[in-house]
Amino acid sequence: MAYFDPQDKRLKAALERFEIKAWSFSTLEMWRDSPARGLMKALDLPGDPVGVAAIVGNATEKGIELALTGTPLDAAIDLGNQMLDDYMAFEDPDDIADLTKKTAQRITTGYDKLKEYGVPKCQVKIEYQPDWSPIPILGYQDFVFEDHGLVVDCKAPGMKPSASKVDSYMRQGAIYTHNTNNKFATLAVLPDGKPRGAKAVGPRSHWFELEDAATPLEEVKHTIGAICKILTISDDPQEIAAHIIPDYAHFRLNGVVTRQSAKKLFGY
Repeated sequence: MAYFDPQDKRLKAALERFEIKAWSFSTLEMWRDSPARGLMKALDLPGDPVGVAAIVGNATEKGIELALTGTPLDAAIDLGNQMLDDYMAFEDPDDIADLTKKTAQRITTGYDKLKEYGVPKCQVKIEYQPDWSPIPILGYQDFVFEDHGLVVDCKAPGMKPSASKVDSYMRQGAIYTHNTNNKFATLAVLPDGKPRGAKAVGPRSHWFELEDAATPLEEVKHTIGAICKILTISDDPQEIAAHIIPDYAHFRLNGVVTRQSAKKLFGY
């Protein structure tokens, strides 16, 4: 349950003060995972650019999208990997070659897993305005297979997702398919490897289906309620910051620029 009536004037003023007009799923998860980073994002403080992991995820998703929508697989892989080449132009060529090889493997695996569902609609925008949130939740569904009533989100993690990461995927699915009859699944594709007990190296992936949206949706409600509570503590960001303890060992705060911004905000 949210902490506030969505029509509360204090809450409306706080959202206007921080220029927050909509939630994105990534922003909600950022607040949930690191309130310090969430407040910094709300204040639009300088941070570090996206890292290699995010670029690998984008390149993988793009390659799978192209392959599913008619681009020959080899060309789809090349176009997906072009994003990596552009990002890593000044890196060690061996590192680039290794990443592009693994990304090609991820794209191939993702395409092989999803091609049976046909040609999807890609990057379908959703806008969900629940009565328990003062502003809408926006997002993009990676792949919508209309003939199967299936929404699939694609991830490219470095290893098999942990239980807490799967919980995050299911919160995303609860939002992305709410008030629809669509099923939701997350496909996590990894570079080829040798699973435990296997005799040979082969493609690796994990498939997670949303079975019951009730609990994940309650978790999203709680997250939004907690954010609203934090933002209405004060009109002064420094006073709000006094209620949050930053963990500088956390990956969302350990970049050089981000950490400098955080120390200015939190005072130490």
